[in-house]
Amino acid sequence: MKPPSLASMKALKKPVKVPPGWFTRSELEKEWGLCQAQTVVLIKQAMDAGKAEVKKFRIPHALRSPTPTPHYRFK
Repeated sequence: MKPPSLASMKALKKPVKVPPGWFTRSELEKEWGLCQAQTVVLIKQAMDAGKAEVKKFRIPHALRSPTPTPHYRFK
């Protein structure tokens, strides 16, 4: 079997545009005016109740390569 090309491997780390309606934990903290711990608890409760879902998107960072970051969407 032939190994993947360098171009195809770099495409895996390409940043993805996040669709509307998906938010990171830090964005929710600012919107709700809560600290990190309170936000995490509320997100977990919403996910356990089936009212939220999580998906990882690669977002660009200023000092490092794009990393998978959890984003949350509420139903």
